[in-house]
Amino acid sequence: MKENKAIIFILLTFLLIPIVISCESKTKGDAKIIKVDVDAAKKGKISDHFESIEYILLDYPDSLPIVGPYKMILTDDRILVESRETAAVFFFDRKGNLQNVIRDYGDGPGQFRLIDDMFLEGHLLRIHSTYLKKYMIFSLKGKLIEEGKMDIIADRSFLGKDFSLFQIQKGYGTEKFTIIRKGNESEIQGFLPLSKDLEDFYSFNNIHGFQYDPYRDSFYLTSMLDYKIPIFDGKGFLKQTIEFDFGNKNFHINKWKEMRENPRGLNTWISDNGIVQSISSFFPFKNKILVKFNEGIKTPHFLFLDNNFDIIYHVDELENDFDGMKLKMWSWAYSENEIVYALDSKQFYNDYVETFNDKKVTVKKGDIHDFFRNNKEKLKEEKYVLVVMKVKE
Repeated sequence: MKENKAIIFILLTFLLIPIVISCESKTKGDAKIIKVDVDAAKKGKISDHFESIEYILLDYPDSLPIVGPYKMILTDDRILVESRETAAVFFFDRKGNLQNVIRDYGDGPGQFRLIDDMFLEGHLLRIHSTYLKKYMIFSLKGKLIEEGKMDIIADRSFLGKDFSLFQIQKGYGTEKFTIIRKGNESEIQGFLPLSKDLEDFYSFNNIHGFQYDPYRDSFYLTSMLDYKIPIFDGKGFLKQTIEFDFGNKNFHINKWKEMRENPRGLNTWISDNGIVQSISSFFPFKNKILVKFNEGIKTPHFLFLDNNFDIIYHVDELENDFDGMKLKMWSWAYSENEIVYALDSKQFYNDYVETFNDKKVTVKKGDIHDFFRNNKEKLKEEKYVLVVMKVKE
């Protein structure tokens, strides 16, 4: 399972319904440049910014597998996992026991073949299906509560009570705005016109779409085509833009254009020069923000930013000083105070055996050795293990 498959989905078509932009368009916001010296990264320990690590086996029958885990939502008492290839949403409790699956493959009422966005709204699940131009709201037991049309067809969307936000990566209207805000009175505002450098490229979507930050009452949107992250206030208006600058590790769009017919050569250039292609994660927590990017093809980096978006921590290697288990520097999903990634259970099994082979271990209730002992046989099956790290405040 490759990480880039879990975080990037290529959309090949765009359906746009023309709507007149009736309000003055605003594209300005306070901009902040965050300069990152990629070579200054250090080796760190999990305990520097995390207070615990937990392992959860997602247990489901062979007859109903998760195929291509994609977006995940975690709360205090449940875990939702999108099965990308089968267009299904799996509901687990926090121990990994399967509770329910919502899946109705088709084009009729309450049906979908592809999930473009999903949100947990209290005890309701909202699904956006762009190709069908509709949204659906289900109870957690799978009952269809509401279904409606989406009048603006976008790559990613957020539908709120007082306003909605839409991302259209190829641009909207004559100004080619990439972000659209629609209010209750149907007024439309556009933000962030499409850069001419990106007009010829297919859309690359970040897995998370519009992310709401309750601590700062803000929305974020992370692009896979540049280093810019727009910040919208709680009412959906652009208030600031931050942009990362990786110096000589920056990705030059002209190089992409030059080598677009030679993807293997492009990957070699990226790998050989340690180029940063994109920001893959921008996760807000109470007193800090986690940023994840890759140097070249294989070297991951974690940044922690403070509330002023200044760098307070930068590592390209983390030692697991909690239990010694191999750690992947991945950041696939997040909750209010956790980051999480999914690992193939067979890979987890092999990593455990390799790490602790011929070592004398003491098994304590709830630790990794207890987890392995209790799930040893299931780990050999086609399942997933979630690695959950709790962030220090």
